[in-house]
Amino acid sequence: MPKKKWILTVDDDPAILNILEGALAHPELTITTASDAQQAFIQARDIAPLLIICDIMMPGSGDGTTMLKLLRADPRIPRVPIIFMTSMDLKKARALLPFNDPTIGLIPKPLDLDKLRKYVWDLAGVAAPPDLTSELRKVVIIGSGAAAYTAPIYAARANMAPLVFGGVSMGGQLMITSEVENFPGFPEPISGPELMERMQKQVERLGVAIINEYVVKVDLSRRPFYVETSEGTAASANTLIIATGANAKWLGIESEKRLMGHGVSACATCDGFFFKDKEVVVVGGGDTAMEEATFLTKFASKVIVVHRRSVLRASKIMQNRARKNPKISFIWDTAIDDITGNGQVDGVKLKNLKTNAVTALKCGGVFMAIGHTPTTSFLGGQLKMDENGYVIADDRTHTSVPGVFAAGDVMDHRYRQAITAAGMGCKAALEAERWLEDQATH
Repeated sequence: MPKKKWILTVDDDPAILNILEGALAHPELTITTASDAQQAFIQARDIAPLLIICDIMMPGSGDGTTMLKLLRADPRIPRVPIIFMTSMDLKKARALLPFNDPTIGLIPKPLDLDKLRKYVWDLAGVAAPPDLTSELRKVVIIGSGAAAYTAPIYAARANMAPLVFGGVSMGGQLMITSEVENFPGFPEPISGPELMERMQKQVERLGVAIINEYVVKVDLSRRPFYVETSEGTAASANTLIIATGANAKWLGIESEKRLMGHGVSACATCDGFFFKDKEVVVVGGGDTAMEEATFLTKFASKVIVVHRRSVLRASKIMQNRARKNPKISFIWDTAIDDITGNGQVDGVKLKNLKTNAVTALKCGGVFMAIGHTPTTSFLGGQLKMDENGYVIADDRTHTSVPGVFAAGDVMDHRYRQAITAAGMGCKAALEAERWLEDQATH
């Protein structure tokens, strides 16, 4: 099995990242993104990219030269080529670089995307991809997490020739999970990115085409269904499986990104085991926060819920359950100002929103429980959704539109586990197969 070919793009402007991801998308490449130097360093250490493309100046988030110093100082990270994007004169930009290194290149903005694409594809040793969408598909799967990678395995084995639109960032929420201990078949812990890479390899081994582009438009009012990406790639399908997941909401502070997977988490069920006999902080005041806090008491010695208001938003039954637990305490009218720790969380700085006073609190972990945002905006309201934007599907994954199925966190706001998402992906593929058979006999 060939080694996964990763490309890491780094910029604090999401628009630039989207442009790069779309321009470089290729079935044989996996493109991942980072928004600052620290995040880029962590990703480069974990995935060993083939190439890094980075803005040389990223105000407020650690510039490209900071990232370069971090990368070159760590012997665990291969000396991969780095391309710096710059709006400056190239000679002036070159003078900013701390090293005279032939593996470091500079390209001017605005970017010549055709030239950059050719360079990257040549470096990766990949040919221009064939047109994979010219024919009608029995099933198109949208997403790249556990549900989206399980569905094509079953669809391919049923000779449905599935096509997957995986976006440009593989793996969903598992890509920010440092260790997975609760996925069957792995006696030793496995990192989230490695687990997703193995799933993708299994999909590719079955000959399934994966297009690394974001779907931005679907038309569910016509048959066959129509799907279109941000790059203009289009496909038509008799059935669709929506498995685009949901993203955890974060505070948006620098230390949160830096310590993600090193004491900062958004999933108590996934990571609670690693916090045995530690004091941990849970951020939030809704049902999710109460569920996370209650679950964490199975492992942590103490759980402190930090809420920015003086009353909880959680349902009364969830509030009462948390309040009665002797391990749970509350800090009111307070926000997380910073998370401290050198490589591992060792505390938080709390800001009282009424007095503006900042105090320090020692803890071994911080769990964000301020909700999730399902990735459903591209559907344009064509499927029935609940008040939080999750797709409504029955226990067989059928949605409000016949022939359209939903699997994983895009429709599951209760469990949000890789194993349950994979099971739903299996169900969705089997249901799509049976739905097509029923249509053929009527």
